[in-house]
Amino acid sequence: MRDHTLRFVFYQVFACCLIVGTTLSYGAPLPLTDREWLFICQRNSQALKTGICEVHSVAMKKMSVPIRYGLPAGPGPCEPTYVYRMLFFPHAEMFVEGGGVPITNRTTEEVLICNKCKDAEKNYLLHVDKTE
Repeated sequence: MRDHTLRFVFYQVFACCLIVGTTLSYGAPLPLTDREWLFICQRNSQALKTGICEVHSVAMKKMSVPIRYGLPAGPGPCEPTYVYRMLFFPHAEMFVEGGGVPITNRTTEEVLICNKCKDAEKNYLLHVDKTE
């Protein structure tokens, strides 16, 4: 478990390097092993149970967000990858993927949103190199 925590701390430090404007690219791949991915998913699952963001250690608030049905588009050239989102702002999504075909009449879902994750996402979008 210790090696996973150290690697996760590395990714948090890596994020700080990106925010202060080093030459590292926001779009740089962050390869994760299966064990690291499992660790991140377990932390996320625990955060959803406790209501405390695993990245920012603040209480999250419940919000009703729209459900998007259909084939999800991948991230655009200036958007963060799914792995990047899970590492640095996992609770910033203002929608829920509903799958390819609606099977209910529901159009919204209750989710936990972290304001610090939203701020981190905004900071990312402000500072990403849009020429890549």
